[in-house]
Amino acid sequence: MSIRAEIRLSWRLGVDGAPTDLNPTALKILRAIGEGNHLGRAAKNAGVSYRHAWGLLREWESRLGAPLVATAPGRGARLTALGECLVEVDAESHERSRELLQALSLEASARLCDAAAPRIHPLHIVSSHSEKLQALREALDARYRVRFEMAGSETALETYRLGQADVAGFHLPMADWARPVAARLIDALDAKRDAISLVECRRLGLMSRKDLSCRSMAELVDRKLRFVNRQKGSGTRLIFDHLLDDNGYTSADINGYRNEE
Repeated sequence: MSIRAEIRLSWRLGVDGAPTDLNPTALKILRAIGEGNHLGRAAKNAGVSYRHAWGLLREWESRLGAPLVATAPGRGARLTALGECLVEVDAESHERSRELLQALSLEASARLCDAAAPRIHPLHIVSSHSEKLQALREALDARYRVRFEMAGSETALETYRLGQADVAGFHLPMADWARPVAARLIDALDAKRDAISLVECRRLGLMSRKDLSCRSMAELVDRKLRFVNRQKGSGTRLIFDHLLDDNGYTSADINGYRNEE
């Protein structure tokens, strides 16, 4: 038996002490309006009638005590400041919780499947986030009782080295300048016991806003740009720290080094 759990993020707003669940259809309509769709098209995208969409927005405006959508002749509908804020906070919340919810969903799926129909050969995979390793877990699901745990590269390898996992997924930098990082990770492995398989290749870099483009470590430091780091022990964090040291910088030179995503 295969049971697949999907844990999702939902909203509950307390307005003047009265908690109520935010209707996901209302959020979908607001999101579509924010993307430039008029109310009729936004309603169609949400799978409801124009009248229903308008009534839903008015209902939530009444509950929140402020307008979410403003209309003007010839200009259609547009989001108010409150409407824009709801859409932005919803998008940011989903993005920041995506990997955690995926990990919880995988763990819940494995436990439910095992409880419904116990299987032989338990298999424990601990890995940094990877869509392909999740696909591997699903492919093995029919034969094994698979437990999939997300962790940074260092934690995954240490768990494997201690014999607490059967498979470890980790980032292995391939560039010549990053050999010290690769060596540090591979030191946890035994050439006679362990086998390494290349699952996917990734290209790492700095993500930045178009109006504040950042293409080098020097720009990040000299312009004091606000930075969000990866968690300690992740492969990306190890590479970033090595780059800092290699370029003669310290963590104190980075504006936001301790801000972890």
